[in-house]
Amino acid sequence: MRGKDFMMVIDKETSKNLQIKHFLINDKKFNVEVEEKGNTIEIKSRISEGIDKEIELKNPIEKNSFGIEYYNTKTNKTKVFKLKKLQYKPRSNQQEKVS
Repeated sequence: MRGKDFMMVIDKETSKNLQIKHFLINDKKFNVEVEEKGNTIEIKSRISEGIDKEIELKNPIEKNSFGIEYYNTKTNKTKVFKLKKLQYKPRSNQQEKVS
């Protein structure tokens, strides 16, 4: 089974009115885990290629489109934030980092 772990870190103050709903890859939605750590929150998504909606990531990884879908409790609107920079770590390090 092939899979990838994605993680994004956001400053807690910046995210105080946000409810993270999904991690997006090529406009497909994936579940997230959100965890507070000090002054930041970590958003994690674990995707198993071939199982999770039969996602196939394009190579190189930069050819894919990534984003975060969130709900803003202040404006009562759901929006998408497209990620422009991706830092990749091989699977042997157990994570891919998105920032």
